[in-house]
Amino acid sequence: MRLFERHHFATLQLILAGCLIIGAVGNLFNQYHPAIWGFMVVASIAITIGQRPITQLFQRISAIQLRWLIIAGLTLMLLGQLAILTWLPVTVYHDPIRVLLRAEQMSNGDYHVTSNYFWRYPNNVPVTYLLSLWFRLTNGLHLTTLTGVRLLSLLTLDGFVGLTLTTIRQLTKRPSIILGALGFFVLTPFAYTYFLQVYYTDLPAMVILLCLFRILYRWPSKSRSQKWWAGFGLVGLGLLGEALRANMIVMVPATLLTVLIAARHHRHLIKPFILPLATLLIGMALSVPFVAIAQHQSHFKPNDRYEFPMTSWIAMGLQPDRFGSYNARFVRHQAQLPNKAARAENDQRVINQTLHGLGPIGWIKLVVIKIGALLHVDSIQDWYNGGLREAPPLSRPTLTFWQTFGALLFQLATISLLLATSQKLFKTAFVPAEPHYFVSLLAILTALGYLAFHSLLWEVSGRYGQVLTPLLLLLNAAAPDSPARLTPHPQKSAIWLSTTALACVIGASLWTSATSRQPQIVAAQRSQLSDQYGAHPQLMVPHAQLHQTIKFNQAVSGIVIQAPPHAALLANITGPNGVNLPLHLKGPNLMAPAMPAGRYTVNILNPTNHPQGIDLVKSHDYRFAYFPVTINHIVHPNWSLIYTADHR
Repeated sequence: MRLFERHHFATLQLILAGCLIIGAVGNLFNQYHPAIWGFMVVASIAITIGQRPITQLFQRISAIQLRWLIIAGLTLMLLGQLAILTWLPVTVYHDPIRVLLRAEQMSNGDYHVTSNYFWRYPNNVPVTYLLSLWFRLTNGLHLTTLTGVRLLSLLTLDGFVGLTLTTIRQLTKRPSIILGALGFFVLTPFAYTYFLQVYYTDLPAMVILLCLFRILYRWPSKSRSQKWWAGFGLVGLGLLGEALRANMIVMVPATLLTVLIAARHHRHLIKPFILPLATLLIGMALSVPFVAIAQHQSHFKPNDRYEFPMTSWIAMGLQPDRFGSYNARFVRHQAQLPNKAARAENDQRVINQTLHGLGPIGWIKLVVIKIGALLHVDSIQDWYNGGLREAPPLSRPTLTFWQTFGALLFQLATISLLLATSQKLFKTAFVPAEPHYFVSLLAILTALGYLAFHSLLWEVSGRYGQVLTPLLLLLNAAAPDSPARLTPHPQKSAIWLSTTALACVIGASLWTSATSRQPQIVAAQRSQLSDQYGAHPQLMVPHAQLHQTIKFNQAVSGIVIQAPPHAALLANITGPNGVNLPLHLKGPNLMAPAMPAGRYTVNILNPTNHPQGIDLVKSHDYRFAYFPVTINHIVHPNWSLIYTADHR
């Protein structure tokens, strides 16, 4: 204990560094292609050794050259984002689409309940309410919902990237740190996949955390009037952050521990930060009435029949068979229980039984695995999306190559960030004389808080770990310079080591594309409210006919169209060259066999004298697919069937 009191900061640095190393080791593996770990080991060693010569080269860059590199990188990033949104949009599903559709519904003054989703997860009411306010603005500008949400994604994501780079430049003059962050954003899938194509709470949480620590790092240099405005900003950030993501509660113990640690040995460092930390905590407390207001404005009333207690997520996070991640089987069992109290009682029993079965060693093993899972990023291209609406006309091996290349590139960039930060934490001492000592201590404790929250208490997902990205980048920038040995011939070493790392990623991608047998989605529309949340099928009147066109840019092994079980429907799919294939109802799906590339039309008929259900997703002004649904010659551009066509 005395050793900890004397070296409290160094001890916390080592704990965080150890967690980051666990994350780096976990990212050597890819859940879809586990055999390529050898390539990743070599690439990681090469990029780690190459950091020193690459840093030496970057240090030679002038301020003007650095500025132009940043401008060029951000310009290319924006052009790439616009190209992807235009030609390679994905089909969004699960929580984000339910939030989006409810927000769109509310923005049009429609408050009728279409599913029990928000009764089960009332934590998403605030983000839905805020998103509805945005849609009211875009509606007033006569923008479609799709355009509005894409514009919001671009503003939020590119604002985050730009503000991160600006903050890093203000914290350090080292070009290597700035260019490293620029490369992390511009040269990996970070700015082109999940955070661009799917709007959800993860990115706003990262923006809020970035703005919060930006204010704190710059607080001592602000004038009196600037501190007033910054104080109001901290109240707003605390309010929004806690309202959008409950795990921001870790800021409360992190703040208190930071004050206690600094008060014991360096009390003079606390005084300048009493006001900003107090305003931050006030803002977080104000999130409680704000959530109540959001629920009232959304016409939402809690319903214990559907709501899950917090203990459900704790129980789920302890399940060893899923390594603490989301467990659909557990959720289905919970949903069948009569009310919130019964679920809480069941949770307590599951928690006790699981802890007893794990034992101390098993529990520690699970915590380590959960830390690795929290920092694992191999599936960033799949988070909350069901594949491309229309895959480009490329062969399956080619598509597999590019998807694997993107995933491995982001894994390698994440490994580099985690190891670089852990190396800084091992080698650098944030001494009290440093201007960023207090805020860096808070950043370290906040990062440890997020890691502890998910590894000890909650379920885990690689999405949740992304909130650490701004903290790690800022810690790298705020760390004092440490003397480094110079590498002879740094240009030659940097080129060889970078080429080796890139060659390993390319080699692993080629090997995967040649050996993978995983199906490749050719066309998909998987957005839906979902039957598990009480969504009702669309009724087709007697003898009604429904048509929707779907385009396949390459041959498919089959198509699956979601339909209610036992629906009395006749269906076929027609296409070029007189193709006319029947769609057979098997369980909850209409299915057809293999088809060549081309444009096809799904035809569904209700041949009975009674209404029959068909699963459709509908919106006010959000286009789910390129082609509309037509029912009895009436075109519904914002309706779509729910389907997946793949190539195996």
